[in-house]
Amino acid sequence: MPENDLDSLREAIEISRVTGAAVLISHFVYQYNEVMIKALELVDKAVKDGLNITIDSGMYTNWATSIGTATFSEENVEHGLLSLNKMLVASGKYKGERLNYKLYKELRAGNPHECIIYYTGKDENVYMALDKSYAMPSSDTGPYRRGEGHPQIAGTFPRYFRYMVRERKEISLIEAIRKATFLPAKTMNLKQKGRIKVGVDADIAIFDIATIKDTADFPDVGVPDRNPEGIKHVLVNGRLVLDDGCIQNNRAGRTIRMAS
Repeated sequence: MPENDLDSLREAIEISRVTGAAVLISHFVYQYNEVMIKALELVDKAVKDGLNITIDSGMYTNWATSIGTATFSEENVEHGLLSLNKMLVASGKYKGERLNYKLYKELRAGNPHECIIYYTGKDENVYMALDKSYAMPSSDTGPYRRGEGHPQIAGTFPRYFRYMVRERKEISLIEAIRKATFLPAKTMNLKQKGRIKVGVDADIAIFDIATIKDTADFPDVGVPDRNPEGIKHVLVNGRLVLDDGCIQNNRAGRTIRMAS
């Protein structure tokens, strides 16, 4: 039942309440799309009660994971919790095809790492979640080859500014920037990130709010990793990695193993 989908959220909130720990609930729209109003009511109350809870959420309703995971188990399919006709292959030789039972069994048995996109949810819930002051936009990726995967890998942040600020006017540009930069840096205790001031890492994206646009699309109709429009320059750690829209061969970033 959809109501049971909230059990994990209640547990996360209770952990914060009992321990006092800060809790980040990830991929909110993918987890709670079907019960979004009730899910946000739970978080709203927790935040009002003084708990340190934040969420991150994507710009799409359709989520993705490997076909071999427990999510796509035979039990879930047989019990009607998942529908094969809502599953789209996003990698490998069957990229762009909808699943039938034969293809489902073949991939589960022989290609468990292939990416499957599951079509579900309501678009309005995407914006409802990201409208919250404690919500930050999030993306995701995987070991995809060129032209494979979910469009979130290339489209999330231009899509966020395009819809949330320019087209739907859900939030101001300043608030959108705060939620995409300072809020995640604060949440992860990354004191060198999310700020522009002397002494911190120079991570800067220069874009035109009037033209920024995602062009990535789902693999049955477009290219999942297609570059966005409207982003002119990007610096990472003070090094130019995007110059006038052209990607530079410059590995300026680094892996964050632990935030202290």
